[in-house]
Amino acid sequence: MATLKSKLRANLMSSHGARKNTRNALWVVYSPKSKADLSLASNNECVYWITHLETAPGVRAFKFGYDGEIKFESEDGFRNREVIRVELTNGEIEIHVLSTGDGGVIKGNITLRERFASRPVVEERQVPLVRVYSEYLRQHALKATRMLKLIGFASQIRECKHDVTTAAVELAIGSMKAGRVQQILFSLSRHDPMVVLGVFAEKILAGGIEIDLAEHAFGSHSYWKLR
Repeated sequence: MATLKSKLRANLMSSHGARKNTRNALWVVYSPKSKADLSLASNNECVYWITHLETAPGVRAFKFGYDGEIKFESEDGFRNREVIRVELTNGEIEIHVLSTGDGGVIKGNITLRERFASRPVVEERQVPLVRVYSEYLRQHALKATRMLKLIGFASQIRECKHDVTTAAVELAIGSMKAGRVQQILFSLSRHDPMVVLGVFAEKILAGGIEIDLAEHAFGSHSYWKLR
């Protein structure tokens, strides 16, 4: 019998995108790239999302919990599997799968069958498969924790337009080209510092700015430079 807790989890998951129920850690996060809230069904999904999808310049869009019809090279027929569908900036599609164990990142190819509501045809094509193992993701857990702080700054200005501050931040970034975050705040002292940090965080997440988070989380002393 389903418990109240399990029902609440299922409702929360479905309200942010249909996902299979899970007993793993549940994350509901804001994605500046997607401009929407996401439901992530495990710690591994959260780590992978923020370190390899949300902050990857070469990734245009992604979908967790994608119910794909997939045929591996060793199989005769298609099977429905819950995977991550990734669209790259060059228009190519990849299928990513998170697996348990120690195996690093393994790349291969699969056949993907997709059905589109906008047209009656069924499309089959060979696409890259990226399989990522949990031991590899553990090595990125600390980085993910620090990147989440960036997401927090970006999410506080979501669905709001700050054209004047955005233009000022872009001008400061272009003239400095590198420096400490506190220098940006000092040069834009007439603007709301939280909005400045939110806009700056969006620029970092978009991939135009490289920031050093190796030793410390995002803050006023963080060093940045244009890519």
